[in-house]
Amino acid sequence: MKKRKNQIQTKKVEKASNDLEPNSLEDFFGNQHQVQMMSKSLTYSGPLPPAEQFKLYEESNPGAGNKIIEYMNKEQAHRQLMEEKMVSASINEALLGQILGFIVTIALFVSACLAAVNQQPLLAVGFLGTGALGLVKNFIDGRSQAPKQ
Repeated sequence: MKKRKNQIQTKKVEKASNDLEPNSLEDFFGNQHQVQMMSKSLTYSGPLPPAEQFKLYEESNPGAGNKIIEYMNKEQAHRQLMEEKMVSASINEALLGQILGFIVTIALFVSACLAAVNQQPLLAVGFLGTGALGLVKNFIDGRSQAPKQ
């Protein structure tokens, strides 16, 4: 008797999954229910939502629109401050590199002069050659890294 009951239930489940319309469901008791699904999608680009969204924000939470605008203003000010700091740091880095390069070049030149005075011509040529090669390398690198307009 148990076996026959299981077979009947299996047939009901098969009927429920195979004989239904695409937008309806049949519950365990055989009642059919209509199922409808709706979706709405809203997309926008940019830092601020469209005006209709602001109105909805204001209706749900008074003052929310102003808070959003204040937040965006603070975010923009922060971004501009970070860009200014990056430009300033880049300028300082370039200036420091030029100053240190100048000091090294002068040190090599002075060393070459001292070597020449002390009757060490090969050492003097080595110091001058090293300084000259460094300067030529920087001139070449400076030209290749110059922004193209």
